[in-house]
Amino acid sequence: MPRSNLKIVFWCLVIDTLLRVILEYYWAPAFLEAIRYIPRRIAFLIVLYYWWEGRKKED
Repeated sequence: MPRSNLKIVFWCLVIDTLLRVILEYYWAPAFLEAIRYIPRRIAFLIVLYYWWEGRKKED
């Protein structure tokens, strides 16, 4: 996959994560219920970012 496509995917995931957190915060019965998924999403974004950086160095 070209680098520009990976950037688009990465930023779409970042925006998706932020939107889901915001929507869950307002629609969830409790704030703690809304934020329980944040660490998993952040971890996924970190792994994706380092994978992308590693591929960039290989090119």
